[in-house]
Formats: sequence, C-alpha cells, structure tokens
Amino acid sequence: MEVVASQGQSLLSVDISCSDVTDSGLNLLKDCSSMQSLACDYCDQISEHGLKTLLGQCYADNTTAEFAASCMIL
Repeated sequence: MEVVASQGQSLLSVDISCSDVTDSGLNLLKDCSSMQSLACDYCDQISEHGLKTLLGQCYADNTTAEFAASCMIL
C-alpha cells in the first residue's frame, strides 16, 4: 500500500479487492486527495470505521471529486 499511496495526488482510482489490506493500510491513502474511486470488495480486514475515516479525510480536504467506495465487508 505504501507504493500505491506514494502516487499522491496523481492517484485517481484504486482496486484493492480480495486483498489483505487493513484499516492501517487504507489510512495510507489519506493524502491521495484526487482519488475518485476505491474498490475494496471482499476485504474482510477493512472495517466500516476505516472507510469512514478515509471518507471523512476526503471531505475535510474539500475534495470536489465524488468519492465512490464499492465495498462488501464480509
């Protein structure tokens, strides 16, 4: 995730579906303010709290792009 997150503002879309990414890993994306979509289907290590934390950061940064999270937490 550190390599992905290092793309910073140039990162527009991330698909971490079926991975072992955790809330901590998801938190690394907090500085990717241009991100418009996140697919995290079947990521059972990510909690609702982790998603809300990331979404809250995006809205706090006044990101104008619509942030879409397509997640199914099992």
